[in-house]
This record gives sequence, structure tokens and C-alpha cells, in this order.
Amino acid sequence: MDYTVEDILIPAHHPCFEGHFPGHPVFPAVAQIDLVLDILQQRTNQSVTLVAIHKAKFPAPIGPDCVVQVSLKVEDVTVFWQIFGKDKTYSMGTLGVSFDPA
Repeated sequence: MDYTVEDILIPAHHPCFEGHFPGHPVFPAVAQIDLVLDILQQRTNQSVTLVAIHKAKFPAPIGPDCVVQVSLKVEDVTVFWQIFGKDKTYSMGTLGVSFDPA
């Protein structure tokens, strides 16, 4: 299964920006992985549990009011993800997950 979600606004008022980092807010890696899992849960209509982070890279920071796209490819219980913008990749990686009916 392949999923692409376009034009997701990471709002400046998101709670994770409050302490990560003062004066230079960054959408943290854990929030990016959570975004991937939330989208996967919505698209599959199943409860998704993170089992493992096999690989993760975060080459560019995501700041407040950034608009991103998320691409997901699911093969059995492995999820390949990429969060990107018009001209850069913010993060990418491979997750191990388990699925349970919602």
C-alpha cells in the first residue's frame, strides 16, 4: 500500500514548539514519527503500534507554519516514510509496526 498526504500544515501553536527549542523552534523527530503513525492509522482504519525504528534520518529541520507532504509505503508490517517539502527532505526512515482492527 502506498499513501501520500499533501499539504499538512505544522502550526506554530503546536505544543511541541514551546520547549523545542526556545528562540529556534523545531518540530522534533518524535513528533514527526507520531505524524507518520497518525496518518497510517487514518488511512488503514486500524490501530497502529510502533514496534521498532529500523532507520531514521532527519536532514532538515521543520519549523513553525511549515507545509509538508508525507509519503508512506507499507509492506506487511514495515513502513517506509518520507516527510518532504517543495525542495527538501525533512525526514525519512523505516519503521516496524503492528496493526490491530480499530
